Amino acid sequence: MAFVLRLARTVACRIQILDEHNVRIVSVAGRLGDEHIPDLLIACGGISSALRVDLTDVLSADAVAVEALRRIHSGGAQFVGVPEYIQLKLGSLPRTR
Repeated sequence: MAFVLRLARTVACRIQILDEHNVRIVSVAGRLGDEHIPDLLIACGGISSALRVDLTDVLSADAVAVEALRRIHSGGAQFVGVPEYIQLKLGSLPRTR
């Protein structure tokens, strides 16, 4: 089952949730800014299964978004498709495919 949170007329950021085989996959696309963090935290929080966050299609992330990603990662989430510029902003985040 997939869910898309808060669609507006002009979509700056899309957060999509897919739950399958005890893994929650949260895919983020577009420009991730501070106004999207509550939705991102809701999508990533309160689950009892594994969490994978796919950042392949993220175009930009502001300072608040980078800090939220750092907290999500330190909470045990696996990141995939992390663009090079976000890896640089996160600093200590291990490289992913």
